[in-house]
Amino acid sequence: MDTNKSSMEWMEYLENITVLNLYNRKMKDMQMADFSEALQYNTTLTKLDLSCNELTCRGIQSLSNALRFNNTLQSLDLSSPILTNIGNNISVDGAKSLANALELNSGLKELKVFRTGIDLEGAKAFARCLMINDTLQNLDLYWNNIGDEGSKALAEALEINTTISHLNLSKSNISSQSMEAITALIANRTKHEDKEPAPKMEPRQPLIKPRRDSSNLFSQERQLVYVNKRRL
Repeated sequence: MDTNKSSMEWMEYLENITVLNLYNRKMKDMQMADFSEALQYNTTLTKLDLSCNELTCRGIQSLSNALRFNNTLQSLDLSSPILTNIGNNISVDGAKSLANALELNSGLKELKVFRTGIDLEGAKAFARCLMINDTLQNLDLYWNNIGDEGSKALAEALEINTTISHLNLSKSNISSQSMEAITALIANRTKHEDKEPAPKMEPRQPLIKPRRDSSNLFSQERQLVYVNKRRL
């Protein structure tokens, strides 16, 4: 498949597509800029595989800008293959732009970014994102250089976030103790659903007895006295 398309060509191509596999298409940042512009306005694509391409933080920033507006896409794979040196290099700036976009995005449920050069600062950016985002369910950070400090930041975020059900941090330079803590946190966490507020009761109207018209009553009494006098 030719990925050298203009943004208009991508718009037409994506118009009726729900799943798109662009694995190992050697896409670079310039191509991603055109694709992202089309994705920004797309309302059909739900699953996108961009793994094993040649994107850097600039291409990821273009994609992140699209995710600020696109709430249709549900699954995104940006991973790099394990056995080759070819792949996307998100790095710190790319991770930050993705995390910032997900603070606004309300559609994406799955994000795979394993082996993409994410380090401690990138992990902290995702941690801040998870404190706000309430849609993402699966975050795959496998084989990144996150470390115990990064895992601690993510664990603190999970104490607030209630939607993440799968977080992969394997081979990310994290101690077994930290891994066990995060695994237990996800396993034992229960979702707390806010109760709907009770409907407001309309205030009762005070019971006020209607006033008797004293002037009318006095007039009736005078008429009665006058009639009685005439009878006498």
